[in-house]
Amino acid sequence: MNRMLSTTLVAAATAALLTTAGCSDEPSQPHTNGVTADNVRQQASDAAGTAADYAQTQMAEYRRSMQDGIDALNDDIQALESRAEELTGEARDQARAAADELRERRDAFFDQLQEAGSDTSDAWDDIRRGLDRAWQNLDQARQDAMNRFGG
Repeated sequence: MNRMLSTTLVAAATAALLTTAGCSDEPSQPHTNGVTADNVRQQASDAAGTAADYAQTQMAEYRRSMQDGIDALNDDIQALESRAEELTGEARDQARAAADELRERRDAFFDQLQEAGSDTSDAWDDIRRGLDRAWQNLDQARQDAMNRFGG
């Protein structure tokens, strides 16, 4: 799907460049196949708009799916905090510290996710890869804490 978006963006940009390369102020004349420079310009503009809309839709869907993960993480943090109250001494302190660390990492990830919504579609693939890595690290920390302290 990402390759399709990249291909669409490259095609739109190429079409836009090709249509403006030989432009003049004279009205466009149809070629033998009935296509004018104005037709091509309009189609290139439409394609660029469609590609941008597609990228925005992909970003919104990704943010929704990550929000579901954050909601599940919140449940695990609450379970870890409840488990910490059942523990004593150093184990309690460690469980609380693990919950605090997860909360801080969750907040940092959420901030990155929110910032991703304001970036352009051109950078979306790179942004998503970075968010995926951050989420994997956060999820691994969650799994480690839940395995260590139960919950």
